[in-house]
Amino acid sequence: MGYLDVDIHAISSLPVVHRKSPLTPGAWSLMKSTLEKIVKDAKLRRIVSTRTDHLDAIYLDFKKTLAPPAMCLTLPPTRFLCKMPPFKALIEADVDGPLITNADFEASRASLPSVVDECVKLIRDSLKDAIEQACGGSSQWEDFDITAAALVFQCRDTECLAADYAPNWVSYGRQAKFQIGYEALGRDPKTATPEGLDQLNARLVCLQCKPYQKYQNHRVAGRQVYSWRGAIVHMHQEKSGHEQPSWAILNSNERAAVVKREYINSYQRLWACNHCSDHLDSWQSHAVVMDHLTRSHDIPTKTATPGLDYFRNPARPVLDTGVICPNLDQVSTLSTPRIPPGSTPSDRFHCSRCPSTQRQRTFIPQGIISHLKDKHRILKPELHKDYTPEVSKEGSSAGPSSHPLPTKPAPLTASTS
Repeated sequence: MGYLDVDIHAISSLPVVHRKSPLTPGAWSLMKSTLEKIVKDAKLRRIVSTRTDHLDAIYLDFKKTLAPPAMCLTLPPTRFLCKMPPFKALIEADVDGPLITNADFEASRASLPSVVDECVKLIRDSLKDAIEQACGGSSQWEDFDITAAALVFQCRDTECLAADYAPNWVSYGRQAKFQIGYEALGRDPKTATPEGLDQLNARLVCLQCKPYQKYQNHRVAGRQVYSWRGAIVHMHQEKSGHEQPSWAILNSNERAAVVKREYINSYQRLWACNHCSDHLDSWQSHAVVMDHLTRSHDIPTKTATPGLDYFRNPARPVLDTGVICPNLDQVSTLSTPRIPPGSTPSDRFHCSRCPSTQRQRTFIPQGIISHLKDKHRILKPELHKDYTPEVSKEGSSAGPSSHPLPTKPAPLTASTS
């Protein structure tokens, strides 16, 4: 029938091919159309794959001209370019027509940069549409650049141009919740980029989660530590209790102690050098990349910085650090109540967060802070927003109306170390 063995192999495992009875002309006429369609589909997939490989080769050459190599993470995958002219016509040309060779793709090499730019524009427009749909017409994201780290996408439609493009795999629907994390990092969420946060290489803890205790299968008491990407995943996974999220960044000493205990799988091929293109077409293990940085670029392993000297494959799931910071062992140290200036322990307050039917309950200063923290997960309550002074029968407030309830500062302070 004129087909190659590699195409005919597609039907080799079918039961009808291994029948014991002789194949009669009548039986063949019944199965011919079905089997031939399977073989033709296999031929089509093989030829399209070969043509895509030709495009992928010249695309890789283009990527190697970019500096730093991590810029390639923001470029569309080859399968997107297959839908763009002039490559679309070459990829989808009739498989029974004139033979399409590597020379045909080489003739279109000069147009590749403009094709990539046009494809990126289409992707950005698609992502902006996704943002508008997710926000229901809200303008809260209008000032955000599409490359901001605050925008994280998830798409289950394999034909969508937004699929597989973003560096994280969690939904943008809850991404605004990490804004407090950006504030803790000293970064504006509207302008903070993934590359910038990778270079910062900070470690954070979630103040809304209760610290682990020693009896909870942990050697030490303390809080779970996250990278900024791990913090995003944490917010996505926590479905309750994080309506008012709060983050704190480890100082330089705490971070150094945590980094020493972080585990890196030395065998997974997830990493690439960010100073040359040696690993663009082949992800390497962490150990190989560290050795490469030392030998080829004179960068010691101890000073190599993720996102600056090397980067990881963003298509793989983001893992948190799996380390407990033992210095943050008591949640009470984060919000110990104090009596506000000008008030006395006899002052009383109402909770503004509770339903109106429950607002008759009164609290002393220490009690209202503890209530807001435990019941509503609010660590920094605001006067007249989260609580109000009790009004006496004479019409005056029983508590101070102009002084917020201060709390002791958290032992964690914002740092860019």
